[in-house]
Amino acid sequence: MKAKTKGQEEPKRTVERTKPFVVLAGEYIEGHSEFESDLEWLEGRLAVSATKMGDHVKGLKNLNLPVFKTRLKDSCCKMSAKEGWRLYYAVSNETMKVFMLFVFHKHEMDNPATKFLQQKLQKAFEEGV
Repeated sequence: MKAKTKGQEEPKRTVERTKPFVVLAGEYIEGHSEFESDLEWLEGRLAVSATKMGDHVKGLKNLNLPVFKTRLKDSCCKMSAKEGWRLYYAVSNETMKVFMLFVFHKHEMDNPATKFLQQKLQKAFEEGV
């Protein structure tokens, strides 16, 4: 892979939803009619700029890819990204893929405990990455 120069865009990636992510997202769709369209908007951005869209999550162990966290608006409830969804995803430079791992709404929890988050992400890696 060529080294990037300043201002150069990242190569386009494929975004994949892991099985645990699909199950969890499916539960949210019932109560949030615009969740799917909000998610598709984010996936389009992740495909072109995955490492810049979120913050690298440090302190996670035994995961073979770097994990990032980003925010997403909740259009259904008219909430900004600051108030809405939190999504965790992994980025593979080798396969040029982004793996959607875990999602929750900020009104459910502010920040998940590290042990809880580690368990959720580990399951997603085992079942879909």
